[in-house]
Amino acid sequence: MNAVLMGKAIQHLVPGAEFTIEGDDYDGIRWLDLDNVCPSRDEIERELQRMGQERQETAYQSQRRAAYLRAGLTPEALLVALWEAVVEERDDGLIELQAKREAIKSQYPRGGA
Repeated sequence: MNAVLMGKAIQHLVPGAEFTIEGDDYDGIRWLDLDNVCPSRDEIERELQRMGQERQETAYQSQRRAAYLRAGLTPEALLVALWEAVVEERDDGLIELQAKREAIKSQYPRGGA
């Protein structure tokens, strides 16, 4: 187990818990919290698995965000395109930005499918 990830898992399981970890093993946990019980090795391992799965399932979000910025899909560009489409009745910019969005969404599908 990685000590940093193990610490995050413990914090998810027992928010606000006080402890230290020496090394990268469950046996290195020194529990300082007198009000709560230290999670078991199995509980921590299950939480680590859940956290890893969550990271995999949401990785597409950060990948899309970076790709949107590289493609010029900034909030300002989207706002200008929307203004032009709604107020000025010119939708060329909006159509172009939507095509870029769709391409990026297909490149980085939800859940990494």
